[in-house]
Amino acid sequence: MLLTLLIWIYVTAITFLAGDALLRLGRQLTGPLPVPAAPFVCLLGAAGLTVVLGWLWLVIPINVTTHLAVVGLLAGYAVWQRPKPVLALPRWKNQWLGWVAVGILFMAIWLRSVQLPRLADTGGYHAPMIEWIYQYPVVPGLANLNYRFGFNNTWFLFTALFRFQLTPDVPWHGLNGWMMVMLGWFSLTEWCRQPPTGPRLFSAWLGGWLALGFLLIFHWTLSSPSPDLPTHAYVVLCFWVWLRRAEADQRSYADGWAWLLILLGMSALTTKLSAVTVLLLPALVVLQTLIRGNWRMLLLFGLTILVFTGYWLAGNVILSGYIAYPSLSPLVNWFSVDWKVPREVIATGLNNLQQGTRGDSNGILSLAWIPYWFRTRPVLEQGIFVLLMVAPLPIFWYRKSMFSLIPGYGVALLITWIGVIFWFLLAPEIRFGAGNVLITLGLCYGPVLSRAKWPMALPQPVIAGLVGLIGLVLLVAAGRREPVGLVTPAGYPDGALRSYVVDSHLVVYPIDDSRVINGIRGYWGNCYDATLPCSPYPIPGLRWRGQTPANGFRTE
Repeated sequence: MLLTLLIWIYVTAITFLAGDALLRLGRQLTGPLPVPAAPFVCLLGAAGLTVVLGWLWLVIPINVTTHLAVVGLLAGYAVWQRPKPVLALPRWKNQWLGWVAVGILFMAIWLRSVQLPRLADTGGYHAPMIEWIYQYPVVPGLANLNYRFGFNNTWFLFTALFRFQLTPDVPWHGLNGWMMVMLGWFSLTEWCRQPPTGPRLFSAWLGGWLALGFLLIFHWTLSSPSPDLPTHAYVVLCFWVWLRRAEADQRSYADGWAWLLILLGMSALTTKLSAVTVLLLPALVVLQTLIRGNWRMLLLFGLTILVFTGYWLAGNVILSGYIAYPSLSPLVNWFSVDWKVPREVIATGLNNLQQGTRGDSNGILSLAWIPYWFRTRPVLEQGIFVLLMVAPLPIFWYRKSMFSLIPGYGVALLITWIGVIFWFLLAPEIRFGAGNVLITLGLCYGPVLSRAKWPMALPQPVIAGLVGLIGLVLLVAAGRREPVGLVTPAGYPDGALRSYVVDSHLVVYPIDDSRVINGIRGYWGNCYDATLPCSPYPIPGLRWRGQTPANGFRTE
């Protein structure tokens, strides 16, 4: 636990320097930009660092050498510019109650982050993909070895940069816990932002409660390097920036906010393709700029999009042979390469995704699966589904005041509902659509709570007590799950492995029960620390393209 805490502090320092450098560049390119609080700068820095790592990964692995080079450059920047963080700590009348509640939530996050991951994909493709990034530059046709390697989730690049070998068995993968801490800090600064009234109220309220929603949804995945949490963190930041840009007192920063919105939108997309609907916000910004005839900003937006997605598109082609993956659309099939993943493999993968989340594969508009899906979901997801179903009622009731008083409200509401529908029809598991779901709930029910002046009007001890109670429940649940080491995180259990021969080379694969491995539920094939290459099962027709894994794989 202690080493994880020290690494979090280290990552915070690195990402703050990267975010400050990115904001300084933005001020040079767009003009005035606000001075955001430290957590937003850190989250922005993580997005910026990922882009740098993505371009580097096209030619070199993201290993210790890369880490030292990046840290050295940022240390030089720190000496040169001496940036100072804006901590924006809250000023509570009853400080000890508020800080106790925050401390309990932090302990719950900390404990969850050092326990063994329960997410089924962790041993199957998250951790192995990070090992590929750590040991090799982008490998042609790697998706032929494991269908999911072609997803090209860029969060794995950032995780590979901080892949520390804390124990002989397992590298450290605790960045999702760090991301949750940053979101909590961001929400805390938003909740306490002054003044709490006027046109800035709604974005402050919306940002202020998001971390609690994220924690309830993702607390059990914080020890996994899953890209779901960072993806939806960028999604909610896109909507937050959209509202801040639209607010009356932010006119002087319009171009700067627009640039940040495009930057975060591209980061959400490259972290996970399922965030594609949030690109409607950057598209509107580009359209508004085009209507104004601001050609300089249009050029800047175009260059930003190219820099933030070019490496990802190139990586998609190298990993799978398609410019976007997984998709059966002919629009993504631009190149003829020998390592292209067969279409039947993609179709099978998409079908498995639907069956795994909906329990049905009869088509996107077949709604017969909904009753079965509802019965089999956890209580939290059932409650969220009910709230979404009745959400149009408060929208209709407060439509006049909300659409007229809150700038950007209508556009944000429309786009987030598009995101919710897209998520629900394709893969209705809450972690796949958490960002749009939480923003939708905030936009729909926020007006009701704002009119009732709740929870703003509640005494601070009551708010602190409610938040602390939620944190205490999560903390007790985490403590009962398994013991943790005081210094280092728990070691990942060894999986049972076999091997098969492909072109005179050995490829290993797990044979353990994907439902229960070493008494721990929720693994999908334990390739976590297996020798590369490791596939989830023997791949029919798999071939090597050369003598080393760096040459890649193809399928006959």
